[in-house]
Amino acid sequence: MRARALLRPGTDSPKETELRLLLIRYGLPEPGINVPMFDETGGWIQDPDLSYEKEKVAIQYDGGHHASAAQRRGDIFRDENARDAGWRVVVLTQWHLTPFALGMEPAAVTRVRAALMERGWSPDPGPKPTRPVADSGRRLSDRNGR
Repeated sequence: MRARALLRPGTDSPKETELRLLLIRYGLPEPGINVPMFDETGGWIQDPDLSYEKEKVAIQYDGGHHASAAQRRGDIFRDENARDAGWRVVVLTQWHLTPFALGMEPAAVTRVRAALMERGWSPDPGPKPTRPVADSGRRLSDRNGR
């Protein structure tokens, strides 16, 4: 039931879902999924994988198929059009999802947070987000060894 509550319609890939959940886990607001982006005349530009409309931050997750020359040219065109319309584009890959070391924040989170803050967003001053900790398989005990 908990997993079902995290599902969102309209995602294009499991990695985009993984990225969305990672951003939320680290205390960022939930991004929109494939929300259409328009220019000042109402012309369609693109539907970024994830986005924050208010801050005009578009997030693209580029999987392995984005490495081909034809796809790369299309991606450059896509991102230039978004930037020309005033959007901040953050392009991420699998490399950005994995922290360098235990306890470190993944680069995806750092980059998206910086883009949001550049655009005027500020974190909620409430409790710090919980970060995932690797399970060592050992049971934690209290002071009395229980």
